[in-house]
Amino acid sequence: MSAYEGVSEGWKNNTDIFDLQPYLDMREDVVFRPYSKSTVAWENQISEDLRDAWNGNIPMADACAKITEDMNKILAEEN
Repeated sequence: MSAYEGVSEGWKNNTDIFDLQPYLDMREDVVFRPYSKSTVAWENQISEDLRDAWNGNIPMADACAKITEDMNKILAEEN
C-alpha cells in the first residue's frame, strides 16, 4: 500500500492471488499507535509490566495501572 494519494489502487490490482481491498478499506478507521522520542523505553516497560499479569501473578487491572504510571514517568523524563 502506498503512502501517496491515488497509487494504492494500482498496488491492490497488482495481484489476483490476494484480496488486498480490506487494507484499503481500513484506512478510514485506522488509528496509528503512539510514539515518542523514547518509544522503545516505554514499549519495553509495558512488556515487563504485562508479564506479571500474563503469568497470573497480578490482576490485569493492576498491571494496566502500573503501565500508566511507568509510561507517564518515562514520558515526563523525555521533556
